[in-house]
Amino acid sequence: MQRRPRTAGFTLIELLIVVAIIAILAAIAVPNFLEAQLRAKVSRVKADIRSIAVALEAYAVDHNEYPILRAYLQRNPASTSIDRGGIGAATDLTTPVAYLTTVFIKDPFIPEMGYDEAGDVPQLAETQGTVSRTINYLNITWHRTVFQRWGPAEVAWLLLSLGPDKKRGPIPGVASPMFGTYAGAATRTPAQNQYFVFALYDPTNGTVSPGDIFMYQGRGF
Repeated sequence: MQRRPRTAGFTLIELLIVVAIIAILAAIAVPNFLEAQLRAKVSRVKADIRSIAVALEAYAVDHNEYPILRAYLQRNPASTSIDRGGIGAATDLTTPVAYLTTVFIKDPFIPEMGYDEAGDVPQLAETQGTVSRTINYLNITWHRTVFQRWGPAEVAWLLLSLGPDKKRGPIPGVASPMFGTYAGAATRTPAQNQYFVFALYDPTNGTVSPGDIFMYQGRGF
């Protein structure tokens, strides 16, 4: 009786070994890929903030003051909240002179959710206060003028991204510390305010760690 030739193929054990090897490689590669994505977002947001900072200083040279968030004023003529919010509302930076080609510069750490004409995300307002889809901007000089406290400051503005933890502020679970905290206090100027130190995002504590990515006048990254 003639034997049939043996059909080439993998045994079950061999297949299991291949699957295990693939799983091990994926377990190594996927976290590294996600880390690389996160580092890219951090680099991108820092570059965007630097570009906005240059535009703010150019605007100040021409106008002897820093821009307010005019889109908020247009939406509500009685509003005094034109000193803090998303840079997307600082339309003076694009019209009539284009200090930036667009002010709708997204914060990559804010989810892609619906937003209004000023760039605010209503869905997050209940849990985190006013949250903008764009980079946050605080006109410290205007803030102190509106609230008539603390006197003049040598630091006129702050630009901020929520950072990888996606919350404003350095303390886990505290989603929305007042922007006024960043404007300094009665006995301290913004540059001396220790809140800046504790609020700063530090990737050496882990890529996803509490803190914000920010720059204020006179202080870079």
